Order: sequence, then C-alpha cells, then structure tokens
Amino acid sequence: MNVTKFQDSFNDSQSRADEYWTASNIQRFYRNFRKPMELPKNYLLDSNSADKVIKRYQLRGFQFGNWVTNEDRFNYVASFYICLYDLNKVLKFKNNNLGLTGSLGIALGSRGVAGALAHYEPANEVINISRYIREDVLKRKIEELGQRAPKSIPKDFRFFNSGGIGSFAHEYGHFLDGTFGIYTETHKDFKFLTGKGGSVSKKRIVYSSAYPMRNLVEDMFEKILFKNGEKTSFCLRLEETQSEYLNMRQEIFARVFEQYISYKLLNRFGIQNDFMTKKKYKANHYLTETELKTIIPILDKLIDLMSKNT
Repeated sequence: MNVTKFQDSFNDSQSRADEYWTASNIQRFYRNFRKPMELPKNYLLDSNSADKVIKRYQLRGFQFGNWVTNEDRFNYVASFYICLYDLNKVLKFKNNNLGLTGSLGIALGSRGVAGALAHYEPANEVINISRYIREDVLKRKIEELGQRAPKSIPKDFRFFNSGGIGSFAHEYGHFLDGTFGIYTETHKDFKFLTGKGGSVSKKRIVYSSAYPMRNLVEDMFEKILFKNGEKTSFCLRLEETQSEYLNMRQEIFARVFEQYISYKLLNRFGIQNDFMTKKKYKANHYLTETELKTIIPILDKLIDLMSKNT
C-alpha cells in the first residue's frame, strides 16, 4: 500500500498554528536570527503561507520530512520568506525570480545526507536543510564531549543553533552554479559554471567570449588563487587543509558566494541574517575581508549577468 502525507483540506485561520503567528510572535521569532527587525508590513502578514512564499519567489515548492511538526513547518517557511527577501535585496533578480521560474525546490528535514547539515542536489535542483537536533540527541552529544548536559535545552535554541541553519546562501550558490551552467551557458565539457564536477584544478579554464559568466568565474578563481603567478595566501591555506572537499571548485565558489551575500547585506543594508549565512568551517577556509573585497566587482558583474538572464 502506498502511503502519502495527509494535508489540511480546509483553513479557517483559527488553528493553534495560526494563532501562534500573531504579529508580536512574528517579531519575537525573527529577532532570533535577523537584525534589525524592519520589514514591510505585508511580509509580517504573509509569512505563514507557503503558497504565498512559493508564488512570490517562483519556487517549485517546499518538501517537509515526516518528523517536521506543523509548528516547525510554519517556523521554517517564515524564516525562508525573510531569507529570500534579504537575498533578493542583493541579487535583484527580476520579478523576485529566485526560484528561476519554478526550478528550485526546498526540502526541510526530508532528504538529509549523513554528516551534512545541508546539501544541494543538482540533478533534482533541490536544496535540503537538515532539521534541528532533538533534545535527547543534543544532550547525548554534549555528554560524549565529557560535559554535563543541561536539564533542559529549549527548542528555540536548538532551532537556531543546530541542523542546517546558516547554510542557505551557500547551497543557493551551488544552485546558481549548476543552473546557469546547465541551461544558460551550456558547455559540452563542463556542466557547472565552475567547471567539471568535483574538480580541484586551479588551472584557468579558457573560454571564448560566448561564455561571459564562465569567464567571470575564472577571473574570480584567478584573483583569489594566484597573484603575479604565485599562489595566494588563500590558496596556500586551502592546500594546507589537505581536504579535497574544501579545495573543490564548486565548494570554493559556494563559500565565496555566501561571504559575498553576507558582506553585501551587512555593508549595504545593515542586515545580519544568521539563518541564511553563518560560517561552518574554520576561518582560514574562507577569504579574509581584504581578499573578498578584491573580487566583489567581479561578482557584481556575474550577478548582474545572471539577473539579466532570469
């Protein structure tokens, strides 16, 4: 027998979840991950509707895991609503088309991969964000570290400090890399804008002028990995990790993209959004602010080209 999840067949806005999302509760909730808390009124009113979020940002939709409660679904969708709002303040995609006309699906606690807080599935065009850690599991992890676990760990704390929170911008960078590489600047040898999947090559890929996005990506790599023909400090720091994963071109691009979004939000709009971007690796695995500034003009041009092709 095939079993599917039951969905509500009516909504009179009088459920406990609807009552939970009062204006005051929305403000309190958002302050956990976004500063400052200043948003257009319609965002506060529409934040509890997955359909409105999907329509506004042209997503394929949301997928929830079996253990994601109804309250959690409200919380995740509302958080993504604000993340998408902030993301498009930087990207400025036409008609809020962050989902690239229904291409992007967002899975919440339903397609996890062991050891990964979040991941992107290029074949399915799905970003998965892992669910927050259960209280008993988190207590056990604390005790395994030789520390005494507190008697209670509130769900709000676990929601904003565990699972895939802070990974969205990184995974969205993978989405752009794959989608524009496959559908916009298609190349017979290289699927992604960043080149061959899994490649750790630091050698510049030579493209004709018919591939402006790909050339900009190569300009970025060249700038952060080499200076006057010598390896940069960032390049040497990556090699010292002896991690193939951290040295993959796709992963370098995604980390740089999340830094770019974070920098732009903070310095242009005064916004810090920890749900969307929060460093997951050691500091030396990222660009310093000085290093990042050298490639911001390149990334600005790349994002402008992407926006013109949405």
